[in-house]
Amino acid sequence: LMALYGVRDERQLCEQLDYNLLFRWFLDLARAEPCPTAAAVQAARQELLSLDVARDVLQDVVQAARRERLLDRYQFSVDRARLEEWAPTSGARRQSSWPPPDAAGSNAARAAACSPGTFCWLELTATEPDLAVAFYSGLFGWSTRPAPGRAHHLLYELRGRPVASLHALPVLQRMVGMRPRWTPYVAVDALDDRALDIRALGGELEGPFEALDGGRDAVLLDPSGAALGLWEPRPTSTPIVSNEPGAPCWYELQAPDPARARFFYGHVFEWGARGEGAFASWIRDGVAVGGLRELAYEASALHHGWTVYFEVEDLTATTRRASELGAHVSLPPTDVGAGGALSVLTDPQGATFGLLRR
Repeated sequence: LMALYGVRDERQLCEQLDYNLLFRWFLDLARAEPCPTAAAVQAARQELLSLDVARDVLQDVVQAARRERLLDRYQFSVDRARLEEWAPTSGARRQSSWPPPDAAGSNAARAAACSPGTFCWLELTATEPDLAVAFYSGLFGWSTRPAPGRAHHLLYELRGRPVASLHALPVLQRMVGMRPRWTPYVAVDALDDRALDIRALGGELEGPFEALDGGRDAVLLDPSGAALGLWEPRPTSTPIVSNEPGAPCWYELQAPDPARARFFYGHVFEWGARGEGAFASWIRDGVAVGGLRELAYEASALHHGWTVYFEVEDLTATTRRASELGAHVSLPPTDVGAGGALSVLTDPQGATFGLLRR
């Protein structure tokens, strides 16, 4: 607990045990059971860490937590000093290549697809991965396979090409209120520089961490609390397939304060914003890479944060199919001009996504 939650000393830990039900559950303390004193905790910890077998167990636990990306989420305030003491970096590095390289694609093509400021990866966290596999396979025809070198993680594929990743929402994250969600990732060329910008502009950042493809990734929270992934890829990294039926084609932020969002994302990703009023497009190098919509809290069809839209050919039929598979239709098919239309849904486990007919 002291390492995973950044608790600095025994006194602070005991204060948490007075009211923190998660900590009590972790230590198997009944709700009315008295807490140990700080002196007792300190003596017990020192005795425990004097045993080689206990240190080995702690190292294994911390390495497993890092390997399974339990620590890659903003709910954890990690005590890095203890983690580095208990888990040597050389023993915790992720070695396998993921996302998998596309043998048919050139490095130049990959680099273009992963250019800074563009959306390049998509991740789904679900409470029941098996149900998520059944739902999205039934809706889009995706196949799945294990993520190389990554236990309990899957790759969604569309006609043999990666379209997203899937992993289970850890129990501890469920206990602190995190819900299933889709998280888009934006490519960046200097993650450390972006980290400084994010914090200076009032955002938060969990990471950076080493990604399985040899690059690095992180998750930011913008000043309004919306989460978005960052990925610093390698030249050989392969982005997800996009802009074809069954693949992601649009990413949109619903923000309570669009002006503040324009300022924040404009500085972090060098995005411009084209449009006035309730909707604008994010522009990078003259190309629209996503959208910004003012969030009206009375509009229940939209949720605060980023929404991914998947391209479909028959919006009405696909929306109906999603409903038959257990999704809730938050916004039925709606024309958006220029012949396009969209719908917004929540999958059976609570993750919001959209469908878009161009």
